[in-house]
Amino acid sequence: MVFMLIKSATDVCCAQNNGLGQWVVDRVKNCGDAASTVAEELEATQPTQQKPQQQAAEPVSKPSMMSTGKFSNKDAHFMNLSWSKLPLKARKALETLGWTQTKWDTEKWCDIEDYWYEDLSTEQKAAAKELGWDASTWDEQCDDKDWKDLTATQQKAAKTAGFTQQMWDDDEWPEVEHKDWEDIGGDTKKALMVLGYNQWDWDE
Repeated sequence: MVFMLIKSATDVCCAQNNGLGQWVVDRVKNCGDAASTVAEELEATQPTQQKPQQQAAEPVSKPSMMSTGKFSNKDAHFMNLSWSKLPLKARKALETLGWTQTKWDTEKWCDIEDYWYEDLSTEQKAAAKELGWDASTWDEQCDDKDWKDLTATQQKAAKTAGFTQQMWDDDEWPEVEHKDWEDIGGDTKKALMVLGYNQWDWDE
């Protein structure tokens, strides 16, 4: 359109050689300036587009061997878990000690239970350590330890089971002693596992 107006203005200027041609040219120029101004104003009013910010990827947490309760699974020697839920290292350690899925989930007994810690082979002791056992808990469920010799975790487990320091050192048992294993609550049962007890030992 602007081209056509300019062409017409030029023709008029050349043909008539008077002020009309110049007037047309000036009008076209003014229209062009106005169009430029409008374009600039429109551009200024457009919202500035920003690059979308990439959200940082959330870190992937590794599977934990810790439970959500007071004690870790290893503190409880993994006795609180069924075979299918055992970590691979714990399962391998149990297999080294002669456990199978049936024995672990159903029978709750393995021949290794008849062994004293000192009779275990080096490999078996390493497996027992992987499961959170030491010589005292393996042999006597911490019964041979005075309160002051218990670890902080063992003391916490004893308190959860209902012991006081005086009761522990005097070999006095709290009320839980009179309950069947299946009737003991979750936290208390796990505390007893920390101290080395399992269903077989308890109900024997």
